[in-house]
This record gives sequence, C-alpha cells and structure tokens, in this order.
Amino acid sequence: MSITVQLAHFSDCHSHFDGAPMRFSPVGESEWRTQCGGYGRILSRLTALRRQAGAAGQTCLFLHGGDTFQGSLYFNRFKGRANADLLGLLKPDAMVIGNHEFDLGNGPLVEFLRQLDFPVLAANIDSHLEPADTPLRLQGLPQLFDASRPWHRRVIDGVPFALLGITLPQMAAIASPDPHTRFHGIEETLGAALAEIKAAGIHHIILLSHLGLEQDKRLAARFPEISLIVGGHTHSMLGDLAPLGLESEGDYPLMVNGVAILHAAHSALCLGVCELEFDALGRVSRSRGQLEWLPWQPWPFASQPPAGLHFCEPAPELEQHLARRYRPELETMTRRVVTQLGGPLHHQRLPDASLPAGSQVETRSSLGSMKAL
Repeated sequence: MSITVQLAHFSDCHSHFDGAPMRFSPVGESEWRTQCGGYGRILSRLTALRRQAGAAGQTCLFLHGGDTFQGSLYFNRFKGRANADLLGLLKPDAMVIGNHEFDLGNGPLVEFLRQLDFPVLAANIDSHLEPADTPLRLQGLPQLFDASRPWHRRVIDGVPFALLGITLPQMAAIASPDPHTRFHGIEETLGAALAEIKAAGIHHIILLSHLGLEQDKRLAARFPEISLIVGGHTHSMLGDLAPLGLESEGDYPLMVNGVAILHAAHSALCLGVCELEFDALGRVSRSRGQLEWLPWQPWPFASQPPAGLHFCEPAPELEQHLARRYRPELETMTRRVVTQLGGPLHHQRLPDASLPAGSQVETRSSLGSMKAL
C-alpha cells in the first residue's frame, strides 16, 4: 500500500524571523534585490499547504532541520525565548537539534525545549552523566528524543513512520555543551536505532539530520533502509535554480541509493515544499516539489516570474505578534550608541587574499579572548 505525504521543511533559520535580503539574477533580466522570507510569510504558505493537504485527504508534515539559535538581534536580546514562542506559531511536527542550539551551554537550550510541544530529535545526544542537582536538566525532557529514547513513532493515515534525528558529534569543538553531555558517533547511533525501528516492523523512516549535505549523501549510501533525509547545517540549495540565477547542489529531492534527501537554504528565506509518495516498503516512489522563495516585493519585470517564487502576504497574527512583543525592544537596541570608530571597518565572514585574518570586526568573549565574527 502506498501513501502520499505533503512535506514542508526549512533549516538554519538563525533567528531571522523577518527573513533576509536576497539577490536573484533571473534569466534575461537584471539583478533583483528584495527582502525575502520570514516567519510571517512561511506561516501563510504553511497554512495554505495544510488546507490543500486536508482537502485532498492527505497529511502535511512540517519538519525543521536545526539551527534556530543565533544570527540576529532577536536572539541577542531574547535568546531562545522568541525562537520557542514563534516556532509554536508555525507548529513544526518535529525538529532536530543543531550545533548553534548549544552555543550558550545546556541551560538556554533546556529553557527553549521546555517551551515546545513538538518532538525534538537528536539520537546521539547522551545526558545520562548529568548531575542530579543540575538546575536545568536536559535529561528526561518529555519532548526530547535522545540516546535514552532515540526515535519517535508517528502514524500517518494508518501507516507507522519512525522519525529520528542526528546532530554533529564534534559538538564540544564547535559549540559549548556542558562537559557531562556526550555525543555518540553517527553510524553507531543510526545502526542501533534503525535496528530497533525495523524490529518494531516500521519501514517508513524519516531522518532529520544536522550534518550537512555531503554527510547526508554518505548516510544514504550506508543506510538504504532510511526513506527520507531532511537535512541542514550547510545551507545547501537543491533543485532547478538556474532560472533564478542561483547555484544548486543537486536535484530536489536528491536521490542517493534510493534515499530521498531534502535541503532548503537558510535564514528563513524559503520553504522546501515536496509531495512524496512512499511504497509499502518505505521507498520514495514518486516526488514532486521545489524550494519556494518568498519575496516581499512584487515581480518587477514585464516577463512572467520563474517557477520557485511564491508571492504572499505575511500571516497577520504572526506579524502583529512580532510588532507587539519583540520589535519595539529591537528598535531601542539599534538606536543605542555603543562606541565611536575612527574609521570604517570591513566585515566579511571568510578570509581571503586581501584580508587573510578575515573580518576586521571582532568581539570579546566572556573569557577575554578576541575572535572574528
């Protein structure tokens, strides 16, 4: 028996609730710069997709590929509180923990997780060594599916699905988890979890991965029993993006060893939207979809806009929520003078020949060392 599922996904939003600037170079047109995405427009599109799926008698899943923390003044001011609040309005069906969720240690992550009412997946996180007197305990959170409970069972139209997550095992080197938190290896974790899932008689397996596209390809080659990988971390873009003048890293979905792989850029710029048909063995037998970019401005050219652009107004309830609860404090922050410079500083993320040390803008950590932003 086959089953068709409508799927929406994003990742690496990094607190860009208002989206971010985007540059398109449409074929035959000049460069087009526009603000793009944001949670308001994503909620509008999700609402329409959920209605369409319901009218067709299907289920619409919305999955998050991790890294909701960091990236904007919203996070600087409100830490994970705004992220949890606004994700609650989007109502994901599941999320994987990304590396930036551990940037401030376990405490802020625990506070974030306590506010959520959907499954958060990371099968290779092990907190069994956490001291019993830890004020904010990661262990035992009801919505967290970690090493102690590595996968979540979800029945869709009578068919059991297993959802599990995997995150970067080298977390201590790139983030700031508490020292008693362990991160097990990827293959050993997946091998054990998949054996459990198969023993439970489940063939439809969705992996939420915060490892990056190349690692997802390797996992698809190593574990063909996985039906679908929804990924993040590398900000990868998939699909036919040439009409928009964007570079793609492969088809959407990218099929590797019979496993479908989906990625959807970053910064809440777009939403991955895919209709997937699974056969009785959990294989993706048919798919149709693309990345849908959500520009704020109307199409400025006389030509027809290319596929992949979706024009909609932001959901008023989310926009009003941002305007009342969060934006006033951000406006106050942006008006505050913190220092005076003798001249301009050049900021870029990666070093090059002219700036071998990278950005000239630096920040002082709480330990007193200097690092480039």
